[in-house]
Amino acid sequence: MPTLRTDRRRSRPRRRLKALSALSASAALAVGVATGTPAHADNFGNNPTEPNKRPSLANNRNHLVRFSLDGPYSFSLALAYADRMDYYTNFTPVVMSNAGGGAFDVELTDEDHDHYSWFADTKCSSGKYVVPVPPQPNRRACVWDSTTNKAQEIDNNDQMFSGMSQTEFLHLACHELGHTLGLRHRFQGEPPSCMDPYAWTVTTLSSHDKEMLTDWYCTEYPNSPAPCS
Repeated sequence: MPTLRTDRRRSRPRRRLKALSALSASAALAVGVATGTPAHADNFGNNPTEPNKRPSLANNRNHLVRFSLDGPYSFSLALAYADRMDYYTNFTPVVMSNAGGGAFDVELTDEDHDHYSWFADTKCSSGKYVVPVPPQPNRRACVWDSTTNKAQEIDNNDQMFSGMSQTEFLHLACHELGHTLGLRHRFQGEPPSCMDPYAWTVTTLSSHDKEMLTDWYCTEYPNSPAPCS
């Protein structure tokens, strides 16, 4: 378990955003729609009957996030993730802050995966889970991996980002950070949420998602400060 820090300084991306090519974000999204593939990978899954795809809770209420972004879209990604980290801290019972040296909870990476299957993939870094005690017996927490000094990773696919607006980057960041906390996909017909993988103009959680996070984390960590107290 990493030592918790409250350092909220934002990491400076190592490379600035390069000029965007002619391919639009809507065209990139259309590839996913055409193949029936969600806009985002969802390793935590939507099917509770598949044990390896149950959504996973964070390993604690405090998320230390390491920025390891060095691709052509690192500037936009860093801005978006830092912005949505502030959002989660201000509007949910989870505290997100930028990690300095040493251990951390979530690592942000970016890589050109040379395919159009997904925009980002959230996963437990060790591939291991622990089943938490009640009141969440059907959910799991990612095990912190001492060999990598992290519990989770958000892998961003540079292949997909050409032509994306900053609003769309904010949606992506809100969506993937939500997965690190155990939120599943939402779809049309449910209250608007960034957890809907196709709702690219939505950059916030629904009231239902916020209530779920408050229920999970305030119950799991009852001595937490407001809004839990």
